[in-house]
Amino acid sequence: ILLPTATSVEIGKLTAPVIEYQSDGESYIYFDGIDHANSYTLYINNLVLNTQYYQYLDSEMIDPITFEGMAGGLYRINVTSIGGNNEGLYLNSAPSEDMLVAKLDTPNVEISFEDDNAILNFSETSYQSRYLVSWADKTQIVTGQSAQIDLSDLASDNYTFAIKAIPSFEDGEVIPYELLGQSTQIVIASDEFTYEFSILGDITGVTHALEEDNISLFGFNEVNNANFYQIYVNNIQISNANIDIQRGYVYIRINNLSNIDPIENQYNITIVAGRNNESGQEIAPRKSYSKTLSILDIVSESDEQTNGYFTWNTLDNPYVYYQYEIFSADETYNITSEEPIYSGGTSENRTVEELDYGYYVIRIYSISTDKNNYLDSNFYDSNNYFEGNFLVYQQIESPNVTFSDENGYKLNITSTEFTGSFEIFIDDNEEPEGTLPFDPSLEIDEVVYNIINQFEEARRYTISVVATAGDEYDGNLHTNSQPTILYVT
Repeated sequence: ILLPTATSVEIGKLTAPVIEYQSDGESYIYFDGIDHANSYTLYINNLVLNTQYYQYLDSEMIDPITFEGMAGGLYRINVTSIGGNNEGLYLNSAPSEDMLVAKLDTPNVEISFEDDNAILNFSETSYQSRYLVSWADKTQIVTGQSAQIDLSDLASDNYTFAIKAIPSFEDGEVIPYELLGQSTQIVIASDEFTYEFSILGDITGVTHALEEDNISLFGFNEVNNANFYQIYVNNIQISNANIDIQRGYVYIRINNLSNIDPIENQYNITIVAGRNNESGQEIAPRKSYSKTLSILDIVSESDEQTNGYFTWNTLDNPYVYYQYEIFSADETYNITSEEPIYSGGTSENRTVEELDYGYYVIRIYSISTDKNNYLDSNFYDSNNYFEGNFLVYQQIESPNVTFSDENGYKLNITSTEFTGSFEIFIDDNEEPEGTLPFDPSLEIDEVVYNIINQFEEARRYTISVVATAGDEYDGNLHTNSQPTILYVT
């Protein structure tokens, strides 16, 4: 006998989610989970492409909804809560209220670098003018078609820009997005435009030296993340510079820096490090280092001279050495020797050798002992040296004089080399009592001078005899002797 039985089953109906909108910053739509729902079905109707499809969402992973990977445009959406045997039986909810959502197009951004800044230029669109830029641990909202991002606080490393188009606002409200005759203020951010870039290390340890054939060698530590280097002299790039990297050190050689015109006796050197991608696009702010190579000045003649030496005023620079060449010359200081008769160097302010009497021309070069900062005075212009004229004189030896009163008063004077005449002074008169010419060609060692003064007054007289160069010898090169003095009573 079959007896009628009945089973009572309690079935619940799920609530439809309520879709919310997050507009500030990174804009998106979202909904809160519904109790007892196993999952959710997101119904999506692309109004631009007239395509429909569903997206299934796990109840445990309800993330902000950004339609990632989908094109920008208008979408009509709703969400259904999906039930099942989960702590009881629950029927699917009715679809949520339809929502019209606009997704922005992924921005097209051209990025360049200037100093420590990234310059972002956005392709112009009819709606998009506001962007969320993220990098490292920073975010910045920018507006307009271009923006500048300060990267000066970033350490040397590799980074990524993530850039999204986000809704524009006016008077605190989202500006409606209009398309296909429809309009909505539910506007969500675009997919990310990503751009990888680097921050370079600093240029450190820059030195300069001169190799053979006047080749300038610049060296410095290899720059972290850099893959190309450039060098500029007085703001002109040296395209034929030789660049070599060995064991973490960069060498840059310039064939001959002296072929380049200096500016105010200086070479302004700028070394640049950068990074390119495979397409040749620069993907890092450049790093630069500037240094100055100064051409040394030339010396000037000192007012104080010591016979036999030439003295000059030194430069106010601890890294200078003076190299000089001395040529023999005639009385008009025309050089008469093809090669220098003396050459030398010193860090002092006068020549080392004591020169014999004669006319000389001296050339003094300022030589740098620190090629990292200074260059020789004649580095660019071979004639950039000091040239001076000087003479070295010799004093004539004092003559030997004796007094004689035989047949009148006389002086017997023994000649000395380079004597052209003798001047005789009685007492301390400024003008000589008499002059006795002397002709060395006669080969006479002693001459006699007949004294004019008759010494009529009884007293002691002072007789001085001075040998002079006279007309026979150059009075500049041979100066008067010290007087030979006799006392006659």
